[in-house]
Amino acid sequence: MSATDTVKVLQDALEVFRPHTKGPVRRGFDKPRWEMSNLHTIILTGLKSVYEKALTVPEEKHRAFVGYCLQWVGYIINHHWIEENLYFTHFPESFTQTQTIFSEHQTFHAKIEEMKTYLTNCLPIGTKWGLRDTVEESASRTQKEPVAFDGARLKAIIDTFIVPLTTHLQAEITYLDPENIKASGMTEKQLEEMDKAVMAHIRSLGPHPLLMYTVYHLPKDVEFPPAPKFVKRILVPWIFHWKGSQWWQFCPKRFE
Repeated sequence: MSATDTVKVLQDALEVFRPHTKGPVRRGFDKPRWEMSNLHTIILTGLKSVYEKALTVPEEKHRAFVGYCLQWVGYIINHHWIEENLYFTHFPESFTQTQTIFSEHQTFHAKIEEMKTYLTNCLPIGTKWGLRDTVEESASRTQKEPVAFDGARLKAIIDTFIVPLTTHLQAEITYLDPENIKASGMTEKQLEEMDKAVMAHIRSLGPHPLLMYTVYHLPKDVEFPPAPKFVKRILVPWIFHWKGSQWWQFCPKRFE
């Protein structure tokens, strides 16, 4: 796939999510599609930013850029871990799309692991990356010193999984149509219990860097995440920003 095609695939998918991200915070059966559309917007906006910058980052900033790329890797790995362990496990068996979703994850997870391996090989052993991870010696790392970052190689890896990834992310919001959820017999109480489990996990991770990445990869006009404006408009850009600021310099300009 050419670079032009990959960017178009990303942009087309983002346009699919856009109508579902607007408006006030959703509640009840309307919430899952709303929050998932916003989360998928974050994932694809972040990946588009990585892809478009990969060939233009000056060499002296390669290490910081690799760290930024690994924030994306950490974000999507955590996102799918939540889905498979805390989110869709709360849905009743009559919600038949759960196993379909898990199967779709497998169509691109190996390639994301390849991306992770390549990027961590570009960093010294012991470097912190993602949400709580550290670059470690492993069987896949044949050298102790980091390899030179190659933006073309990174883009080539992304090209291999962009179609199954975007296909899955677009399909998932159709599965979460409020009428589908109601038809499965899921109750609002079950949705609340699911939310509590997910939020407990997110709080355990702290605001750095999960909240930062979330806010910096969404349009300004959405209400996600449902946090006070003081947090998103003051704490994030003026206080929390400085921890990991070497990564956030590569974030896209927030769009209206």
